[in-house]
Amino acid sequence: MTACGGDVVGTWNVTGSCLTVSGDMDVSSFGLGCPTVTATGTLTVAGSWTANGDGTYSDNTTTTGTETLELPTTCLDVSGTHTTCSRISAPLSSVGFDSVDWVDNAATAGCTCTCTIDQPGGLGVGPMYPSASGTYTVAGNTLTITAGAQEYSYCVDGTTLTVTPVSVGRTATITGSVQLQQ
Repeated sequence: MTACGGDVVGTWNVTGSCLTVSGDMDVSSFGLGCPTVTATGTLTVAGSWTANGDGTYSDNTTTTGTETLELPTTCLDVSGTHTTCSRISAPLSSVGFDSVDWVDNAATAGCTCTCTIDQPGGLGVGPMYPSASGTYTVAGNTLTITAGAQEYSYCVDGTTLTVTPVSVGRTATITGSVQLQQ
């Protein structure tokens, strides 16, 4: 998608999405012994998103998918104690993953965690702390949903809105886009 901006006011229904996740995810706030982990996965989006003329929005989307997180052994050092992969599930679930399945990774002495996402709201970005409503701004070719300070490059072409999440550390690198129709 080439970002082109445009008027986002209206109700937009998701007609398709193709999002992949890769790279380093910031887990410094998870309480683990490492600042980042490697993430890979895919996300899909369904539902609708409404932008009102007064700068408020209503997010009725659902983001689903799977992300695999590779946690090196340093991640298992929590507050001076070396923990196990089975105890890592709680911190990961607390940040928005719907479920976490783990296996010990003998090669790294760490964990491989497969995390599922079934998140209401967030318009293609997960896990996060999405809001069903809030405010948004547009500037040039950037749409910012202020509830989570999530930015998207976007383009309105007739009755089609295409948004591409701008990657941030907490999401790793997200590539792809979400298509919506008015």
